[in-house]
Amino acid sequence: MTDEAGGSKLLLELRGIDVRFKNNAANTLQGIDLSISAGESFGIVGPSGCGKSTLLRVIAGLLPENAGQRILHQPEIANPGRIAMVFQDARLLPWRTVLSNMAIPFELVNQPVNREKIEWLLNKTGISPADYEKYPTQLSGGMKMRVAVARSLVLDPELLLLDEPFAAVDDFLREQLNDELIGWQQEFGFATVLVTHHLGEAVFLSQKVKLMSAHPGQIVEEVTIPWTTRNEALRESSEYVSLVAEIKHRLRKKQ
Repeated sequence: MTDEAGGSKLLLELRGIDVRFKNNAANTLQGIDLSISAGESFGIVGPSGCGKSTLLRVIAGLLPENAGQRILHQPEIANPGRIAMVFQDARLLPWRTVLSNMAIPFELVNQPVNREKIEWLLNKTGISPADYEKYPTQLSGGMKMRVAVARSLVLDPELLLLDEPFAAVDDFLREQLNDELIGWQQEFGFATVLVTHHLGEAVFLSQKVKLMSAHPGQIVEEVTIPWTTRNEALRESSEYVSLVAEIKHRLRKKQ
C-alpha cells in the first residue's frame, strides 16, 4: 500500500485516537489522526503535559487507546523489533556491558545474538571496540545515547520512535547527534517520529512538524519543512531561524 500521494508505503495509521487514564474522565489525547509512511520523519511539539510521550507510546503499541484505531498497514511492521523506541534516558542496564546491553533485543524475541551485527552497528554509531566491555557508568552521556540508538537498530526497524533522546546533553553534542541521526536514517531507511521540546531540533530533523495543544492533547496544525538538505549551513540560515520563531509563535497562540 502506498500513501495518499502514491509515494512510499504506508506503515501505520492512527484514526480518531482518544486516550484517558484510570480515574480521569477527561481525555489525555483526543481525536488524533496520523499517518506514517516508510522513510518519513515527523516532529511532534507542544506544551508540557499535552500528551506527546503518551502519543508516542500509542504509536509503539505500548499503550492502548480508549477510542479510535491503530492500524498497521505492512505485515512486517507488526513483527517484534520493527517498531523501536529510544527514550530520554538511554535505559542501559547498569550491570551489563555495552555488548551485553546490545544483545537484549535478540533475547527478547528469542533469536540468537548476532555478534557481528552488533559490532557493525556499534562501529556505525561511533562506539569503538575499546568501549565494548565498559559498563554504562563508564560511558559519557553521548556514548550512552549512541549505544541506545545502536541497540534500537539491531532488529532492523521500519519505524524509530524518539522520546526526547538528546535532552540530557549539551547543545553542541545535541547538534552532533542530530547530524548523525540524519546519516543513520539515510543509511538504514527507517521512518522517525521525534518528540522534543527543542523546536530547532524538530525543524532540523523533520519533514513535517505536528503542533499539539493541551487539555486534551490534539494535533492542531502541521508545518511542512521546505528543505531537503540539512547541515550546519541550514542552522545558520535566516530561513531556519525564522521558521523556528514562527512555530514558537504559533504554539504560544494555542496554549
